[in-house]
Order: sequence, then structure tokens, then C-alpha cells
Amino acid sequence: MTFLTWEQAVDLAEAHTELICLAVDSGMRWSELIGLRRARVDVQRGKVRVTEQLIRLKTKEWIRKEPKTPASLRSITVSPVTAELLKSHVERYSMAGPDGLVFPNNAGQPVAFLSFWNNHFTPSLERASLACRFHDLRHTSVALVIAEGAHRAGALDAIGGSLDAGTLVTNKACSAVQARLPTCQARRTPTWIPSPSHCMGNSSNRSTTH
Repeated sequence: MTFLTWEQAVDLAEAHTELICLAVDSGMRWSELIGLRRARVDVQRGKVRVTEQLIRLKTKEWIRKEPKTPASLRSITVSPVTAELLKSHVERYSMAGPDGLVFPNNAGQPVAFLSFWNNHFTPSLERASLACRFHDLRHTSVALVIAEGAHRAGALDAIGGSLDAGTLVTNKACSAVQARLPTCQARRTPTWIPSPSHCMGNSSNRSTTH
């Protein structure tokens, strides 16, 4: 289990900025991120609604399912910077229509995790001299909220977790936070993220995974 600081997260987000920033800012699971549809994103209010997840079966078929737990049905408030990044991304790269994918690949299809991991996430880790799993971005989100002063249960609510046995890994993240993350590094509004105008000019931010 790895916790990143905001500074490490932005180093990691040099490419695919919007996806990674939303992951850290919201604590959304991979399946929730790649299944996110345009109708669930309200950039004006800075809200993202999680109502489903997109799963790839061994047959390579994609299916939509209810979120992992009842608590995973949630409305998330993201930082103004993340909202601005999403606004540009949705306008330029997301699929058309209310049901269009927010983070499609170049073929307009869902992003396959293994391809993303091998072709994009791993190179980003190497450039940033980091070692973590994509799921650790979710742990990082919890850690930053708690280090800012939020109660453990409130932080879990924010990412759609619970205090049940099914979220033991996330609970371990909560328990370890104060010892692992200095409070001064917990900024819920990530002012260190490159300005939207800078990110918009970087074509590598688009999801190119097939």
C-alpha cells in the first residue's frame, strides 16, 4: 500500500492529467472512472455522480454493473481546478451524448486496464521515479482527506467506502495516515496542479489506450 503526496501525484499526472487528477481528487475506483458518462459530470457545479462501474469480462466483453457497495452510490465534489480540467477534456475528447464515455480510448471504446498500465501508467511511474498501483491513488485520496482533518468515517463516505470488513484495505489506509503523511502536504484544493491552460496544450493528456 502506497500513499502519494500531492506533489508526487502531479508528477505522475504529467500525462493523462484529467484521469489521474480525478482519481486522486475523488477516490474513484478504476472501474468507476472508465465507466463514467458525460451525464454524470457537472463541471459547472464541480460535481461527479458515481452510479455504476464498467467491468471487462475474461471474454473481453464490457458490462455495466451497480457500484461495488451501496455506499459507492455517491455525488462527489471535486476541486475547481479538477473541474476546469474536466470541462476542457469533456469538450475535446469525450464521446458525444449524455451516455458518452468521459475517458474513451482513441477508438471510442472503454480503456482496458492492462493496456493502460503497460503503455501509459508504468512509463509515467518511471518518469516520476515512483512505484505504486493505480488503486493506491484511491488510498492516497483517503489519506489526504484525513490528514487535512476529516474524520475517518467521513473520508470513507467521500470515496464510497464503509467501515465493513469488505473495505479492510481502505481502513488500513485510514489507520496509517497520520504516521505516513504530514498534515502540511494535505491540500484538498490541489494548487500545485498545472494550470488548465497549460494542461490543455498537452496532447498527451488524451486517453490513447486501446
